Amino acid sequence: MSNPTQSAQKSGDGVIAVTRALQLLEAFALGESHLSLAELSRRCSLHKTTVLRLARTLAQSGYMVQREDGEWRLGPSSGWLGARYQAGFDVQNVLEPALRELTQLSGESAAFYVREGHVRTCLVRVEGPQALRHHARMGEGLPLDKGSPGRVILAFSGEPGEI
Repeated sequence: MSNPTQSAQKSGDGVIAVTRALQLLEAFALGESHLSLAELSRRCSLHKTTVLRLARTLAQSGYMVQREDGEWRLGPSSGWLGARYQAGFDVQNVLEPALRELTQLSGESAAFYVREGHVRTCLVRVEGPQALRHHARMGEGLPLDKGSPGRVILAFSGEPGEI
């Protein structure tokens, strides 16, 4: 899966220390509550000493917290950052009723995505009645060139893409 931090790193734009710090925050998968220094190092392809310096710096601002067993978890500032991002979109009250109606008419799930660079993020989702389904979770970022929602976004942006 591509994400904005990986894209910035590949293009050479930005400040490398900031890019690496963001990599640490993005290393946590949904549902993971804590990671060891070694695992963070492996996932970010950074030396343990670099990861430790970055994690301690992020901890000073509350974006990471070191547990008593030495492992690291996301801190409260990370949650506030996500909450502020979501608060910038008042789509829940506007889009959810429309998606619910679409789901009832079509019998399928419906979702609303926001484009951020080359990634689409699911902001609102209403499940359909189908028992078997594969879908993105709310807040999950996915590449635009994968899946039909991404291809629709590309098509309406006037960008080339495979059908």
